[in-house]
Amino acid sequence: MLRIHEPYRRYRHTANAVAELLDNSIDARANRVDVLIREEMRLVKTRSRWQVSQLAVFDNGEGMSAHTLVQALRFGGRGDSQTIHKIGKYGMGLPTASVSQCKRVDVWSWQDGIDNAAHSYIDVDAVGSGDLEEVPVADDLPVPDLWLNMASPDALDNVSGTLVVWSKLDRITARSETIFNKVEQEIGRIYRHFINEGRLAIRMAAKRNTERFPYTDKTVRPNDPLYLMRNSATPKPYDNEPMFEPYADKSYDIIVDGRAEFIEVNYSIANPEILGQFGDYPGLRDYGKHARQNMGVSVVREDREILLQDLFIREGGGGALPQNRWWGCEVKFGSGCDDLFGVDHNKQMAAHFSSIAKDVSDSVEADSDVKEEIEDQTDLYDIVVDIRNTTRSMMRELERMFKQRPRKHNLNGDAPESVESEAESVATVVAKDNLGAGIAQKTQTDHARETLDQDTRKEQIKQHFIQEGFAEYDADTRAQEALEQDKWFKFVASNLSGSQVFSVTRQGGILHVNLNINHPIYGFLDVIETEAGNEGNETARKAALSIRAMLLAWARMEDEIELESARLYFQDTCIRWGQMMRDVLNRLGVSSE
Repeated sequence: MLRIHEPYRRYRHTANAVAELLDNSIDARANRVDVLIREEMRLVKTRSRWQVSQLAVFDNGEGMSAHTLVQALRFGGRGDSQTIHKIGKYGMGLPTASVSQCKRVDVWSWQDGIDNAAHSYIDVDAVGSGDLEEVPVADDLPVPDLWLNMASPDALDNVSGTLVVWSKLDRITARSETIFNKVEQEIGRIYRHFINEGRLAIRMAAKRNTERFPYTDKTVRPNDPLYLMRNSATPKPYDNEPMFEPYADKSYDIIVDGRAEFIEVNYSIANPEILGQFGDYPGLRDYGKHARQNMGVSVVREDREILLQDLFIREGGGGALPQNRWWGCEVKFGSGCDDLFGVDHNKQMAAHFSSIAKDVSDSVEADSDVKEEIEDQTDLYDIVVDIRNTTRSMMRELERMFKQRPRKHNLNGDAPESVESEAESVATVVAKDNLGAGIAQKTQTDHARETLDQDTRKEQIKQHFIQEGFAEYDADTRAQEALEQDKWFKFVASNLSGSQVFSVTRQGGILHVNLNINHPIYGFLDVIETEAGNEGNETARKAALSIRAMLLAWARMEDEIELESARLYFQDTCIRWGQMMRDVLNRLGVSSE
């Protein structure tokens, strides 16, 4: 009895479902895959627009017999799918990926010329009504001319191949350009090794039903999160040259279920020249924005990426800090390590790897208690700890590289102070003056600054940075600098929830203003401070200083409120203010990116 269960419909994105079909193509020894889209003009609400009506994947692989084709459309029907060194895992990729995106999937496959193709299908509506109880026996329905006309010659000329067509697209609502952009980003990253080594060519084409030729026709380029590949999807000027350089390559020989297995971990780090001069913001350039989308540890199984694990980016203070986007790490293993890594059936997770990474990402040393609890994964634990330590080393190196960048100078030959640091310094001077003149009253923060010894203050400040996600070495340096510069205020890039613009924390005699990297104001500040630093725009500099000064003024006002209930009221007011600011900035087209 054919049944469609809701869990079968869960994929992160259309690109991940398409990837399941590409896995089958690669296992069938295809070296050419076409991802094809057909659009129709449809009435959506009150206006007509082009909408995706069908999506197809056409390959030149070995094809399937009529019997195997029917088996492939059954959930878990392919008995040889768990063969070691195949990408496919449980033989469920074709039906599960298909019904996750559509209500009808048709498959044609041939081994002796496309004119001899066998055809079968699944129709979710027919299954639901009881009209379709089993996958239909294969018939000889010809491959539709639409797909023959759109397919590439390399796919058509082969004597064997497979065509999968999704119709009744109930889960695909995006336009073809949006789908293709995501497909190129995700598929290009997932299969980067196959594409880069010439083992697989992936083409994307879209055609409207009133037009003769595709209006989009492009080849997917490798999207390398290590940025070591040439001729890649990285924006100029690093599309033809590597943007990063190798940092370290490590290998591990382990035993899994009595078999010898090999795990490889490769690291890369940005070339110093791309970081520019002091005051530059390379993260706001196109290649910097591209790198932000590829942050983390890439987990690769059988040369196919499973996931991009982002836990380790918190080591340097979250996604806002530049250190996080300028390094790469890739863990490669074979399907014989599936159980060790905890690879799921649709190859979107490596549960054991992610769980261990979460346990060790914030700790300083290896935790023997945690290690004892995962007796059958101790080898993986040691590898993850080594990854954590190596990525920390890379971020220390990046910190050094950023600090040693040549400084831009003004006409007088002086290197300018950053807007953030200047705002902190000016607010400190004003707060001191107001306190000295009796305009302001002493707060708990002031008393802590006067009564605590320097070592205690440093430790408290350091602990705040650590709580915000900074590695210990970085937190210690920042705490020491804050004391030496006698700052009463410090901005910290934070990953706050909701629509908060910022929050205020009192630690070590300093008001820490935790600025939310997810709020549009953060990205807006980046833009205008870049304009101020790169172009010497004094108006932009004053605007950025004013915004930061207003936030620091609020922090001091909040600190001066002694009554706890009144302070909570002001904090709630600040959250509501942040929500309003977010809505206004979004309406103005200012995003958090």
